[in-house]
Amino acid sequence: MGLDRDTWFAIALAGIFVAPLSIWFLSLPWIVQAEKRRQARSVQSGVIGTFDEIFHPEAHAANVIWEAQKELPAPLPLPGDKALNSGRIRIELPPELLR
Repeated sequence: MGLDRDTWFAIALAGIFVAPLSIWFLSLPWIVQAEKRRQARSVQSGVIGTFDEIFHPEAHAANVIWEAQKELPAPLPLPGDKALNSGRIRIELPPELLR
């Protein structure tokens, strides 16, 4: 009566492999649509960027500067900086703020 241990093991092992594959296969249309939407947004932003460049050059210039600043690395501390040499950061507040 019922299934033996080896049969349950085979069913569990098949479930471990079949379940993720079936979930991936069923979500494939959604993944494809999401990629198409992402590409459409990038095309739309390019069109809007072109209109900004023509009709509102200040906004386009600000966007170009912002994009360039996003790609810049953070400045490194100089070897003579106090915070680098002391090993401790101390914040001093005025006495009127301590009350």
